[in-house]
Amino acid sequence: MDDAPALRGAWIEFRTADLAGYRRRLREAGIREFRHAGSVHVYLSAPGGQVVRLLDVSYDGP
Repeated sequence: MDDAPALRGAWIEFRTADLAGYRRRLREAGIREFRHAGSVHVYLSAPGGQVVRLLDVSYDGP
């Protein structure tokens, strides 16, 4: 995914107490992970292009 289509929509953030478990289950379901330049976070690209970021409930930052 490049920035042109991705930046047109909202990037959704979900918080969970089981970050590792949800990331594993999403990978097993075939949801693609990617890194975005300038960010330390891992993002997911749902079928159709929706971008999602999973964070631990205790995360405090940008």
